[in-house]
Amino acid sequence: EGSQVVKISGRLQSNVADVLRIAAINDLGLVMLPEYIVGRDIQKGRLQVVLENYTRTPLDVHAVYPHRKYLSAKVRLFLEFLQIWLPKQVGMLGEQ
Repeated sequence: EGSQVVKISGRLQSNVADVLRIAAINDLGLVMLPEYIVGRDIQKGRLQVVLENYTRTPLDVHAVYPHRKYLSAKVRLFLEFLQIWLPKQVGMLGEQ
């Protein structure tokens, strides 16, 4: 099938997912957001999926923390949580 490059242009930009979600609900354009953010809107018919066969390149995520011999319990638990939770976010990280 090969790859296809799509040039995207527009005036609305935001790094806040909810702003983009609301813009899409109000017919201001297309957005690419993870299912955990727009899933309920899709189920209720406020949004619909387009370009269903298009997948995003998986996103690498890194946790950066100070190197110490012993991590605090809070940091250790948070890192364990990320290792479990992040791979489940298929819309955000690609299928893993």
